[in-house]
Amino acid sequence: MHGAHKSRNAASGPDHYNYKDGKATQAARAEYAQKSAELHQLVDLGNAIGLFDGVVKLRGRRPKAR
Repeated sequence: MHGAHKSRNAASGPDHYNYKDGKATQAARAEYAQKSAELHQLVDLGNAIGLFDGVVKLRGRRPKAR
């Protein structure tokens, strides 16, 4: 057999790791984004007033300004 083929053993449907189950609703994503932005603001404030030993940096992308 030449070329790409679909394996019979590949997960599909609800068993696939990228399957969307509806848990990440628009409201849930908005709440997560809001909490992430609050956390970034608190860490920035803590860095500005010298609350931490050294500079604390959070991993990942910064939230969008809203």
